[in-house]
Amino acid sequence: MQYLHALLRVALQHAVREDVIPRNVAKLVQVPTSRAPEFRPLDAQEARNLLKARADRLYAVALGLGLRRGEALGLAWDDVDLERGVLRVRQTLQRAGGKLILVEPKTLRSARRVRLPAICVVALTEHRERQKAEKQTAGDAWHDAGPVFTTTIGTPIEPRNLNRSFTRLCQAAGIRQIRLHDLRHTCASRRESRHES
Repeated sequence: MQYLHALLRVALQHAVREDVIPRNVAKLVQVPTSRAPEFRPLDAQEARNLLKARADRLYAVALGLGLRRGEALGLAWDDVDLERGVLRVRQTLQRAGGKLILVEPKTLRSARRVRLPAICVVALTEHRERQKAEKQTAGDAWHDAGPVFTTTIGTPIEPRNLNRSFTRLCQAAGIRQIRLHDLRHTCASRRESRHES
């Protein structure tokens, strides 16, 4: 409803500028704002179940750091320093024009350095070893583009496929269904609860 109202307002405002109509009556309409459903982040047990359910370390990083989907998929090994326990977010993976492309984050604040909790250092170290084994198995079929999270032949992961695999992961973990993006909120709420205690 809000989207349609905004679209109508823009169209009518254009008509006013072109002197097709004398005034934009859509500006007089008060559209009720819809409240977003209240999100309940994963509790500590649900988060542990999620991490145990799958060997894919992307979820440990998303849960531990609160990265956006595109940020996690755009993460390159050059941006990860496991010895110092820090990573740089400097690009995101997006689908545009039918292709997967790397773009800069939308805001300066989104491009940032992130301290890695111990669980993420362990997860990424194990993941790197597994990826090396996948590279050997793939041989000449391996695409060496440098992303941290890839398919088994080194190509970027399709963002929509990640959403589908996350749905299956929630089922396998026996936890309620949440969106992959909601891991950001879970990360933030876990961080807040640690600061409060």
